[in-house]
Amino acid sequence: MRNIRLAYWITGLKYSWFWLGIWILYYKGFGGYTAVGILEVVMVVTGILAEIPTGAVGDLLGKRTTLIIATFVLAFSQIWMGFAPDLLQVALSLITLNIGYAFMSGTFEAMIYDTLKDNGKEDEYDRVLGNVTAITYVSFAVCGVIGGFLYKLSPGLPFIMNGVGMAVAWILTFFLREPRVDTEKFTLSTYFKQNIEGSKHLFRNVTLKKITFGLLFIAVIMIIMNEGYNDILMVEYGFSEEILGITSAIFALCGGLGSIWAGRLQQKGRIRNFLLISVGLYVISLLVSPFVGMYIGASMVLVRFVLEPIIGNRISGILNRNIESKYRATSLSTFSMLSKIPYALTVFFITSLTDKVPATSIGLVLGLFLFVGVLFNIRGKRNSFAHSMK
Repeated sequence: MRNIRLAYWITGLKYSWFWLGIWILYYKGFGGYTAVGILEVVMVVTGILAEIPTGAVGDLLGKRTTLIIATFVLAFSQIWMGFAPDLLQVALSLITLNIGYAFMSGTFEAMIYDTLKDNGKEDEYDRVLGNVTAITYVSFAVCGVIGGFLYKLSPGLPFIMNGVGMAVAWILTFFLREPRVDTEKFTLSTYFKQNIEGSKHLFRNVTLKKITFGLLFIAVIMIIMNEGYNDILMVEYGFSEEILGITSAIFALCGGLGSIWAGRLQQKGRIRNFLLISVGLYVISLLVSPFVGMYIGASMVLVRFVLEPIIGNRISGILNRNIESKYRATSLSTFSMLSKIPYALTVFFITSLTDKVPATSIGLVLGLFLFVGVLFNIRGKRNSFAHSMK
């Protein structure tokens, strides 16, 4: 299947994040952790706002066209960020970047799922998504190592190189084929209707409401950690930019291998309560944060890197199986938007608090929130959310 092969290549290029291990250092250069907090707020808020108008585009305008737009915007914004001379231009480039990510959010996974469905192979979604996630993390690993040294040459160079990779991905999107499943002609009236119906689709009955809210709670904590707090912990441990690049590569490679392994086991049904076990281990890695030293603390970050794609893939699989094709990209985009709102409301507070409170203590609190939230959602033998975690 051409789309799946191209999806693998586009994934590798999209996630050529040479800046993976050094972005905190780059942001700090524009005003310390306060600048980091400001830029994180800009990133998350614009990402949320952009999800609203772009969510239905993939379902109506077509997934291929939407991905062409998304990859072009991503390439432009990353190159702009690498050349940005001040905090304002970094913020503006982040706004543009998140518009690109919003166009891609949900649409890419929906394109994969609908391509498989066109060919009667939707049961292979977990395996294919596991491969996509593995490629993502291998790309992280290779580019992360190189990025630390690129940063030494020029702080903006890792971002410029990611922009070049996205430009190549943009060219590849022209070779995608639009899946045949439930694509409607774009009109202004259908656009607004699609946004409303696609958003409501996640909560269309009591069972799906429980599943959606339960998965959202897990996703929120993971976003807080994945979007920055894991990196803040590593910086606070005192690792140099070269070491940060190397550790990010090791973590990413382990995450990729874990994703492949988990996807194959899940497809074969060899592990019961798979999501629940993964989330439980994630909680433990956070709860021990204040009680371990530098190296064990770093190993806990590694555990989370391995678990994040496993949990994320499982969440995606559960959602895709409960969403109709014609609402898929819109609903997934809505889920992404809803999962980012709590982070947008707390990121500046959490980041600024790091100057006064040990980062490990904040990690402990986040672990307790996740533990209580999951415990609350899985209570009861007939709970629909608990059943979905199996």
